[in-house]
Amino acid sequence: MKYGNAVSSEFENIDREIALIESLLTKSRNTALDDIEIRAAALSLSTVYNGIEKVLEFAMKDQHVNLPTGSNWHAELLESAERHLLIDQTTRAELLGFMAFRHFIRHAYSFEIEPDAIVEILSTCPHLVKSFRRQIEARCL
Repeated sequence: MKYGNAVSSEFENIDREIALIESLLTKSRNTALDDIEIRAAALSLSTVYNGIEKVLEFAMKDQHVNLPTGSNWHAELLESAERHLLIDQTTRAELLGFMAFRHFIRHAYSFEIEPDAIVEILSTCPHLVKSFRRQIEARCL
């Protein structure tokens, strides 16, 4: 894979964010996250999603697939990744939800972030990333 090093580097960065996410998730099981931790979680989750999109872009370029453009390119990227068998339908559906969360975070004030929603996404993120990574590595690396 021409972009194998770039993909590996992105996964290393994602892993660093997942470590923080898992730390916050562990804390949330014992006590409510404070405002700063909620904001940190939102930023880490958003960063993970950005990394996922970068991985998909590298993988699609490697397969000579044209990247989508236009106002809806984020959703089209996921659709194209599924169509080109980089990810399965379940992962695409989960990533669409993650993408919607990231969109909200980018356009909301931090005080609008719902703590329960953050904890829910924190709890699903590590599994989603693990599944995504397994699929990308099986098909691309």
